[in-house]
Amino acid sequence: MKKAYCILALATVFATIGCQKNEGGNTSDDNKKINIVTSIGKDAVSHEVRRPQLGNDGSGNFANGDMITIHALSESGRKTTLRYGIGVSSLYWTDIDLSESDSKVHFSACYPEQNLVNGKFTFNLETTSDKNLLWAHKQNITAQTDESVEMLFNHVMHRIIINYTTQSNKIDLTQTQTVCTAKSTCNVDLLEKSLDNSSSQKASFTENGKNIEFIVVPQKVSDVSLHVSVGHIDTTFSLDELVTNFTDLNSGMQLTLNLVVKDGSIALENSTISQWGNQGTIEGEIIM
Repeated sequence: MKKAYCILALATVFATIGCQKNEGGNTSDDNKKINIVTSIGKDAVSHEVRRPQLGNDGSGNFANGDMITIHALSESGRKTTLRYGIGVSSLYWTDIDLSESDSKVHFSACYPEQNLVNGKFTFNLETTSDKNLLWAHKQNITAQTDESVEMLFNHVMHRIIINYTTQSNKIDLTQTQTVCTAKSTCNVDLLEKSLDNSSSQKASFTENGKNIEFIVVPQKVSDVSLHVSVGHIDTTFSLDELVTNFTDLNSGMQLTLNLVVKDGSIALENSTISQWGNQGTIEGEIIM
């Protein structure tokens, strides 16, 4: 009797194991993988590719281990927020909170990773480890789809590039110090793809050298000031003294200022703004 009981018990165990293997292998119906494909700017790259590797125009790709935050919103309003490591994480449809009636999902994502509250967070340039905030949005993805979810990441902040030149052999431009004072925080609504800097405080950021850049919160041109020290020149001016043909430093754009340092003055040779990029061309001169 004992022998028969043992045989029956073993048969039950093997039968159970066989069922579990069958269930685990049926991933096409029960646990489909979501294939995330990322790109930054204009260069697409598979998710199988630590910090984003960016070219001068801001395009490029992520590296293995880069952590992003993914937020999924279903048709019925169910929200899912997940940490996702590029090239190291796997994401499945069972990870997304969906109702039986949900047929479409909206995906949003940001880098560096953030703690979201209802799809919102505060971004602070003074405290963040990476100032280059990126976001991506993909709407109306069919739930349970086998197709790749392509996430195109774009720059959220504004970049100011300053290039100093001089014809004087008495001025060492490598010793140029530039202090940029501007609004430094903003509230980001990842779902609505919007920014609010109305309550932002200002902060100062310092760079040394003749070819420099600043990452700033999108804001009015008049909100930004530059203090330049080089040789015997030491002056502060508002950015709107240089930039007069537009009023806003827009998200995802870059302003390039080419400044010529002369005895007693800095002349604006030209400026452009482009897609991490062009907003116009300006010429003028500032007497120091």
